[in-house]
Amino acid sequence: MRGDHKEFELKFELADEELRRLRSKRLLREIGVDRPVTRVVRSIYFDTPDSALRAAGLSLRLRRDRKAWLQTVKDCPDGPAGVSDRLESESRLQSQVPDLTAIKPKSLRKRIKKTIGTAALEPVFETVVWRTTRRLRTAEGCEIELALDKGEVRSAELAETFHEAELELKSGSQQSVFAVARELFADEPPQLSHLTKADRGYRLNGALPAPAVEPQTARAPVLTPDLTAAQAFRKILRACRDQILHNVRVVLETEHPGGPHQLRIGLRRLRCALRAYRPIGDKQQFRRLSSEARDLARTVGELRDADVVIDEFIAPHAEQHPAEPGIAALLKTVRAHRERVRKAVRRQLASARAKAFQFDLCAMLEADPPYGTPDSAKADMADTPVCDYVPGVLQAHWRKPAKLGKRLDQLSIAERHQMRKALKNLRYVVEFHASLYPGKAVRRYVGHLKKLQSVFGYLNDVAMTKKLREICSGRGAADADMHWAIGHLQGLNEARAEYAWETARARWRTLNTVPAFWA
Repeated sequence: MRGDHKEFELKFELADEELRRLRSKRLLREIGVDRPVTRVVRSIYFDTPDSALRAAGLSLRLRRDRKAWLQTVKDCPDGPAGVSDRLESESRLQSQVPDLTAIKPKSLRKRIKKTIGTAALEPVFETVVWRTTRRLRTAEGCEIELALDKGEVRSAELAETFHEAELELKSGSQQSVFAVARELFADEPPQLSHLTKADRGYRLNGALPAPAVEPQTARAPVLTPDLTAAQAFRKILRACRDQILHNVRVVLETEHPGGPHQLRIGLRRLRCALRAYRPIGDKQQFRRLSSEARDLARTVGELRDADVVIDEFIAPHAEQHPAEPGIAALLKTVRAHRERVRKAVRRQLASARAKAFQFDLCAMLEADPPYGTPDSAKADMADTPVCDYVPGVLQAHWRKPAKLGKRLDQLSIAERHQMRKALKNLRYVVEFHASLYPGKAVRRYVGHLKKLQSVFGYLNDVAMTKKLREICSGRGAADADMHWAIGHLQGLNEARAEYAWETARARWRTLNTVPAFWA
């Protein structure tokens, strides 16, 4: 009986040809401890008729292991694509029947029993995998198991094939798994897999609808006063990573307008976090990751802008005024534009560059320390208590809007956009560290910040409607009505923006007089 342990692994989705190429990699011969072993692995997954275990983020399977059965229970919380760090309990059984009394630790056993209640466990699907495993040992002595899987998941009369590569840490640092993966896939970064074998089975039998992803909003990390700046940064970085990787899936698999929106927010929050903690980190590493996030956000932003201009401006106007000249043609043209942009965004997200960015983001988080290898002065700053580090960060982010706000009435259009971005970054950094301060004070501050942000948000709306002429150009004289409709929409948005701007002075005065809760 192996009992319970933490499992850390990276999982990649591969094509059959990629799997074959991986088997012959020279690196495997150089760091392989023994010869590869191939065997057929059959696993049966159990759940209640209403999939209670799945709903609770748990999985229970029996795997044939020579003459016995290996029962495995996993705590499978929602996590980022391809990266797994979870509790796993294993025990040997003599029969093909789950035994809940064999589950360790006690807390996991009680959770399983409470989840199941009086319902009966029954087999819901099985996987049959031709698995080739090989033990690897790095120069630092870290032990990693590589598993190359060519398998099939079966449920009733249905079946689906898959190809995967898994790197599971047996001993040593988690960063060693990323180092080996980086060498193995130096030619072409593979796609981090977002599906476990259990996910595949539940999707196949209909218990987990496909697509089963909804946009994920930002989740504020829970920071405590006992953390150092470096430890706080790791928590913030994890929240950013999870939002980004989850919403990459949403954009690739669905047409939900919230996907591009939340992905762009996640990328912006990442850049804000890197900027806030740049004093403790490797400047070159931070700059490179921030640059990749910026470029990806620009690409995704085009899709988000198309969603906004259609769903919030053109479509509602067309519904209210269907007979207006050119509005129907404009809606059709911009929808076609959105689909072209969606295809381009998906190509970008599936590119080697985007895959490498996602991998590097995960690798940075698992590095020890997570901020690179800075000089000793920066390392000392990284050990600063977070409560001593954060006030300076918040004050630095307040400085730019405070400077622009002094001459609010004289701001040019370009400066108004600068103000909008500065307020957004201030809000992100406040939300990152909100748990360190009294909730009432933070909520009050963020509330006033949001109201002011909404005023500057109209500027972006006007900019988006101005792009419509560019989108619809080149269609000849027949576009006269459509360009009239564009002008009408643009005029409406400019009027709304000017009306909203009338409240800017009062809202800025209110925010400027609210006490800085971090002081």
